[in-house]
Amino acid sequence: TKPDMPYPVQEIYPALHKNKIVVAGGIYAKPDKSLGITRSVVAYDLATQTWLDLPQLPEPAHHPMLASVNNKLYAFSGFIVTEAGRWTASKKVWLLDDAKSQWRELTNAIMPNAMCETVVMVRGNQVHLATGRSPQSTANGQWRDQSDHDRHLIFDTDTGNWQQGPKTLTARNSAAAAVVDGKWYI
Repeated sequence: TKPDMPYPVQEIYPALHKNKIVVAGGIYAKPDKSLGITRSVVAYDLATQTWLDLPQLPEPAHHPMLASVNNKLYAFSGFIVTEAGRWTASKKVWLLDDAKSQWRELTNAIMPNAMCETVVMVRGNQVHLATGRSPQSTANGQWRDQSDHDRHLIFDTDTGNWQQGPKTLTARNSAAAAVVDGKWYI
């Protein structure tokens, strides 16, 4: 048995970063039983088997996808709260600035398409994001505004550029993925 997370949360996409399992954002139950969206970021240190608080996300988000590349932690997309609703798919990319102990938005690396509930794979300096949910029209704020997709985007962390990868065979969200013998399975 390992220590429980500091708080109950769901709709998260953790990543292994510097020998820690990092969890960012998510949905939680408030004392009145309504659902809240958190900015909290915590990490489970595999060496000390303890939970640590990390700098909070710039805004509450659920389903942000985390990726660790060359000792840098990135957060991609996720759903944020806007006047349109609590399921607004974001195109934002954030980077954890360890020196300043805060997240900063990479305004020069905005995603070409919002992709939430996707899967992530890191290969070298590239982050691959595939499948998930995106707005199906100009409406973007409610769950019903989103639909499953078969998109595959590749982000180059050295240049900040995006490119399209080959589409997946089926559209889906909240999939699972693994890299086995150099091949990415979704």
